[in-house]
Amino acid sequence: MTPESLHILIVEDNLAEVRLLQENLQCAEEAKFTIVHAASMSEALSALSANRFHAILLDLSLPDSFGLATLDAALAACGRTPVVVLTGHADQELAREVLRHGAQDYLVKSDSDGRSTVRAILYAVARKKVQEDQEQLRLQAEVLKASENEQRRLGRDLHDSIQSSLVGLGMMIAALKQRVAKLDAQLADEFDPISTVARETLAHTRGLSKSLCPLDLNEGGLHRALLQLAETTSGVFRVPCQVDRADAVKLADEAMATHVYYIAREAVTNAVKHARSKKIAISLHAKPNGLLLTVHDDGKGLPEEARSNRGLGLRTMEYRAKLVGGALSVTSGPNQGTTVRLTIPESVAP
Repeated sequence: MTPESLHILIVEDNLAEVRLLQENLQCAEEAKFTIVHAASMSEALSALSANRFHAILLDLSLPDSFGLATLDAALAACGRTPVVVLTGHADQELAREVLRHGAQDYLVKSDSDGRSTVRAILYAVARKKVQEDQEQLRLQAEVLKASENEQRRLGRDLHDSIQSSLVGLGMMIAALKQRVAKLDAQLADEFDPISTVARETLAHTRGLSKSLCPLDLNEGGLHRALLQLAETTSGVFRVPCQVDRADAVKLADEAMATHVYYIAREAVTNAVKHARSKKIAISLHAKPNGLLLTVHDDGKGLPEEARSNRGLGLRTMEYRAKLVGGALSVTSGPNQGTTVRLTIPESVAP
């Protein structure tokens, strides 16, 4: 396997220490290092403004900066680049302080050999990557939650205002028809198409309201939402859709149940819009090792372009699966239908 190539900034005013670090890094087998040296904080800041580094080896005692102020200045200038602090003294309190300030590691020069330095750099880069991934995932989850809260608000508004108005409109049409019928029965019959449009609009609005605000764990939760999804798919899109055994699964975590529902809905939507399916089956099973959601259709299968490009819908399903600690798989073949599987380990499925 080709060693990883890493661009490193060494901030150290002791040239003997710099040469030793360079030799140790250049001899490393785990990674290939390219090195830039700065002998002062001002030189380091200039290097950071002109280059991007994978990691920084930082001595806290420099001609123009000292102690934690050196670390703070480096962290302010380097953005997300991980910093490994180098020091000539073994000071546990200082070690705790530099980690609290944001350094990834703390090395005592006299106790460090080439292997430990390389390991510290590689671990620092890996830890920083994990932290950034977790932070990105947290921010994306917040955006998704805000979007879902807005969807719920719209769903409640549809239910509380527009649906009520449509119900009232239907009653007014019925009352007006009765009054007109006393004068002209034939004219009264012309109200029937208007009543039909009002009923269909009310039914469509109810469907929209339920899809925007699908889950209430106190009212049947995930099972009821999946049944409503199947009912809407069968009724609106005229594609038979059934739910198998979802009532046997109880999820106490509303956020997890919501993500599972939206993965199922996205899979069903893809089956209706793209696969020309004649039948869709949804199943949710509690397995000994966790939870399994399956959505299968008998359509023409995903086009090769869709499978390779991984569109927004598929990426969103994968993202939701990651949020609940699960794994998503999609299998498809020409005229063999498509199967979407979400597996959530027992350790995270309450």
